[in-house]
Amino acid sequence: MMYSTALWGDEEGGVRGDLTQGPTPNDLEAAQQRKIHHVLKTARVKPGDRLLEFGTGWGGLAIEAAASYGCEVDTLTLSVEQKELAEERVRERGLEGQVRVHLMDYRDIPPEFENAFDAFVSIEMLEHVGSKYYKKYFEVVDFALKPTAATIVVTCSTFPEGRYTNYQADDFMRRYMWPNSCLPSATVLIDAAYDASKGRFTLEGVENHAPHYPRTLRTWDRRLKANLRRETMVERYPALKDDATYFAFLRKWEYLFAYAGAGFAKGYITCHMLTFVRASDVTAACD
Repeated sequence: MMYSTALWGDEEGGVRGDLTQGPTPNDLEAAQQRKIHHVLKTARVKPGDRLLEFGTGWGGLAIEAAASYGCEVDTLTLSVEQKELAEERVRERGLEGQVRVHLMDYRDIPPEFENAFDAFVSIEMLEHVGSKYYKKYFEVVDFALKPTAATIVVTCSTFPEGRYTNYQADDFMRRYMWPNSCLPSATVLIDAAYDASKGRFTLEGVENHAPHYPRTLRTWDRRLKANLRRETMVERYPALKDDATYFAFLRKWEYLFAYAGAGFAKGYITCHMLTFVRASDVTAACD
């Protein structure tokens, strides 16, 4: 239930394991759990910390942060459906006191969030912020984080530096899958973070997860074809009764998986994880 890349390990045969060995049961689930834990460990969260997340998804990271790391989590979404299902999953895990799901734009966080959080995470939500709002985004993060001993981890599909532009023309992705989306470059986000925080953030780490995306996309493609039930979908979307409409819908997803997979594999697009800490932080003992 995560619409972002997994991180494939040796246990799944690595980024090409599905091609060399074939897919295995629960390989995607294991790789997505690895991704969640990698993000949370990089964010240095520990029991009693308060974590802020922009982009709830279906609640996977927030729930894991509370259940496995003992954090208190506030997570924001603009989707009523995501809020409802995330809260249902929170109740199932008995985490009502630790995870709060807010139906809220990140620009509308309340005054009581000021300097309240030990860590901030956001997984592939920045693609929907837009170039004119990158500074505002990091201003809000700066506002919410504690003045010292705080960590930011953001992941985002990105353009290589030489391909980035503020204006991004309408294409298949933006027209059919991610309306009004805009891919930044890693440097654009780093500059925005420095500018917005007035030097209160220090870049701690940069990772490129692009090699992990093609296998994730191939897995989504296989699972879509194995699990799609037209009769169930028609109950909610009657237009799919029409064969032409249904098969056009299916082909759009097939094309997305192939198109995006080729883009990541060939370096046309990338996927960065950026880690920032407060400027006064020393993250490893060195004396």
